[in-house]
Amino acid sequence: MGIESLDGPLTRRQALERVRNPSPPQGYSWLVVATTSDGKRWHNGVRLETKEEAEVFVEAYAKFDLEKAGYLTGEVIRSDGDEWNCSIIRHRKGGRPTLLFPDGQCGQQVPPLNH
Repeated sequence: MGIESLDGPLTRRQALERVRNPSPPQGYSWLVVATTSDGKRWHNGVRLETKEEAEVFVEAYAKFDLEKAGYLTGEVIRSDGDEWNCSIIRHRKGGRPTLLFPDGQCGQQVPPLNH
């Protein structure tokens, strides 16, 4: 069993460190708001722990989901008071990003971006 991160699998030492010393709750998360060519702003319930994960979400999910709607830009916004509820990992360094949901919701699909 291993633990994966945004940059791929963690070493055994990194994984043990993460399990032994989990990050304390930070009191905020990151969300993505995408804008389409008609001026509509789109977002969903995905909240990510790091700004880097949100930036990957823009590239891997928001652009693809809104391609037909005329995707223009994705904005990463700090959401104070919202704890993160998803994370993005890669099974190998530089690999395709995978969006993970909290325990018990792993079969859930990516919530659609709504305006």
